[in-house]
Amino acid sequence: MSRFWRVDKALEDSEGLRGVLERLGAYDWSKADWVSVRRGRSENYSFRGVCKMPHNGCGFRLNCSVSRHAAYPIYQRMRMSPLYRNPDGTWPKAPEGYLVGDRYVARGDGQNV
Repeated sequence: MSRFWRVDKALEDSEGLRGVLERLGAYDWSKADWVSVRRGRSENYSFRGVCKMPHNGCGFRLNCSVSRHAAYPIYQRMRMSPLYRNPDGTWPKAPEGYLVGDRYVARGDGQNV
């Protein structure tokens, strides 16, 4: 791994990390200082991430934590809010494949939510 990609040794040769690196490789990372991927201890969250905004001459810094308690690959639903309302105040139609609702909570037992 490079100094830009700071990855936990246990994850370096993982198939999941290779897939993530392939997908993220198409983006411009010139304003980022690094992306770190570490093994976390959380039993409640399979994945967490924090983006540190630029300050004092530093660039963006992305720090991710992957739970060592979760089984991968994992299917996890996430809440996606529309960014803008329509001019008449209504919300845009949800894209195909997205469910409309209030919130989803990931249960720790691996069952669908």
